[in-house]
Amino acid sequence: IFVFMLVRDNSAVEMFLMISGLVVAANMFKIFAYTPGGMHYLLIPATHTEKLVSSILLSTVYYFCMFLLTYIIGTWLGITLGNLLFGLENPVTFSFFEMDKISVGWEGNEAHHMGLLKTFVSYTITQSIFLLGSLFFKRGAIGKTFLSIIAISFVFMFIQIVLIKINFGSWHTNFNNSIFLPTGIRLFQDYEWILKLLTYLFIPFLWLVSYFRLTEKEV
Repeated sequence: IFVFMLVRDNSAVEMFLMISGLVVAANMFKIFAYTPGGMHYLLIPATHTEKLVSSILLSTVYYFCMFLLTYIIGTWLGITLGNLLFGLENPVTFSFFEMDKISVGWEGNEAHHMGLLKTFVSYTITQSIFLLGSLFFKRGAIGKTFLSIIAISFVFMFIQIVLIKINFGSWHTNFNNSIFLPTGIRLFQDYEWILKLLTYLFIPFLWLVSYFRLTEKEV
């Protein structure tokens, strides 16, 4: 609450949400780092599906809702106290709930605010990745998951470059990092709907992989 009493920049709020959320997700199955605790968890009379679903609900839905509630309370208290102490007349607004737009950052620079729905999707993807990481890595799940993301990204980038080179021969980019093929097609912009579809499908895919990883755990 104290953080939101001071922070007004939407980009900072989004960053705080992502960082705090991934820490929660990465520690969701930290119990497996200790053999006795892992054995006790697996012996709980509940199916693997129930255990995974409860973890997803706690780390994604519940945490996101509590984050928004804390943001509302902290923002209201911060603006109200500021008005009372300094004689200001700032209206109580919750800009984090506004739609996708460009806002002014804390340094006076323009900052992009994704909007609540896009923020939730990005947050859910982050949660899904680090929830899976907590099942793969017993200790240091945050750092090891970050390193895995970097390594996998480099591999996919290399494969993408090789495939474009084989199929099109050459390409060029502009200042927006848009990839233009010799045919005039903008690789990401012209097929944006495919990327959106893959993004939404990526979330249940990670949950499915997490389920099978959880079933591999043994007493």
